[in-house]
Amino acid sequence: MDERKLELKDLYFGKTDAYNELMETGSEQFEKSFWQNEQYDIEGFFNGTKYYIYGDKGTGKTAFLKYMECRLSDKPENLVIPIRYKSEFDSDDRKNLQKGFTNINIQEEVVDVADVSEIKDCINSWQLYLISRIIKGLKCKGEYQVFEYNKEYETLYKLIESVYSDETYRIIPQINKGLANINLSALSGINARVELEIGLEKEQKRVNYQKLAKKVIDLFGALDLVPDTYNNVWILFDELELSVQSKKTNKRDIQLVRDLILAIERLNNVCRNRNFPIHVIAAIRSEVINSVYSVGYEINKSVEDFGKEITWYIRGGKYEDSPLISMIIQKIRICEEKFNIKDEGDLWYKYFPKSINGMNSKEYVLRYTWHRPRDIVRLLNLAKENARKSSLFTQDIFDATMREYSQKSWVETSEELRLIYDANDLKAIKKLFTNISVPFTLGDLRSRLEQLGEIYDYVEKFNERYRLIDVLEQLFSVGVIGNSGQRMRFKFLKDDDLDPIGKMIIHTPLRNYFAVQSSRGDDNTVK
Repeated sequence: MDERKLELKDLYFGKTDAYNELMETGSEQFEKSFWQNEQYDIEGFFNGTKYYIYGDKGTGKTAFLKYMECRLSDKPENLVIPIRYKSEFDSDDRKNLQKGFTNINIQEEVVDVADVSEIKDCINSWQLYLISRIIKGLKCKGEYQVFEYNKEYETLYKLIESVYSDETYRIIPQINKGLANINLSALSGINARVELEIGLEKEQKRVNYQKLAKKVIDLFGALDLVPDTYNNVWILFDELELSVQSKKTNKRDIQLVRDLILAIERLNNVCRNRNFPIHVIAAIRSEVINSVYSVGYEINKSVEDFGKEITWYIRGGKYEDSPLISMIIQKIRICEEKFNIKDEGDLWYKYFPKSINGMNSKEYVLRYTWHRPRDIVRLLNLAKENARKSSLFTQDIFDATMREYSQKSWVETSEELRLIYDANDLKAIKKLFTNISVPFTLGDLRSRLEQLGEIYDYVEKFNERYRLIDVLEQLFSVGVIGNSGQRMRFKFLKDDDLDPIGKMIIHTPLRNYFAVQSSRGDDNTVK
């Protein structure tokens, strides 16, 4: 057996963002090191029975899509179109999208768009956008043959070209009172009946945007396939997230994402019924789905029937069996192979000690996470920076890492809270928990807030603005606090509700940041 070891600095655990990791390593290495969680049901996505992948932030949704992109791109017959909602569609795009569905001209700074009764849904516009990406993608890649070039296809292409004549792929053009400016020359030769159906106004060079969208959708569903075509089209839609800039933009995004989810279902249904070799797949954060649910939008059937949730926590399982541990071992194995080291032994204990701080090292690493790959990657990358030339992780290395890891974990967590709390509010929350002893009770927190409010103005204002129980439930939902006891209760452990009457604790990764004091004999950490 080859006893050679790598220095820890030569181990590669990935990036906290899978997109950055793919850009750094390349598709071959990324695909090779990807750990296939059994819960992914990857074949369901490849065969078209699943097309929503959802889960909490950092659970690997982008990694899953990027793995699919690598696998699909390996075959030259596949046209793969990755789209990133968060980064490709800016605020103006999203504002224009909503303006396309009302008979009045909305000024967002004056009118709350989500409260205007005349607004219709955005489903047709999303379908138009997705169809345009498919058709123009096929045109740009002339080697792909999916549809017959007949009268319906020619009309469809001209309609799309009139709206998307450039290559910016904005969602929709500028809309004024439901009318869209178009490239009139693109409609040359179109018949009079179609002109009437789309509400074409030649002199003004504009159309009724809703009518044009509906016509494109109808034409797409009537296309004919090229006989015995072997080409496939895959749209991979990532980063379906909600804006946290303001409550208004967040409310707007709830509607837009809801309608995108429904548009994807409708388009996939058309493709399935017509045997079109086209698949649209989307990665969605769980909090997006929950936000849509909370305002009464019906998407649950779509997500449940055609979706798959990613979770890495196994209730009742042993830490040795955690897929997160298997993921780390997989990455170590890939690194060793890169340096021509072939070792079939226990790779974990080759680079990790048997125990850290009196517990098994596998359990120790898991305790400092929210059971998400992103946490593991962040922790081990920071530990590597403190390892210098060492070839074995040690307690000293992790002790030197925990302050920065805890601080970075809070930064990410606080980003989820910014929609509700401003900078002074977050400062008050930090002050509330700094140097607190765990476990604590609701009464303990009330007493602390009262005392701190007498010292700090921002804490006093925080007390006036918020009910403590509402704050605690929000902190529970993002994994900051949970309940202690015989079995720990945390949201990320699939516990739905906080017990405010019971004893509470701060989750282990954040304790260093808040300088938490543990009561004597306390072992309130997540196992």
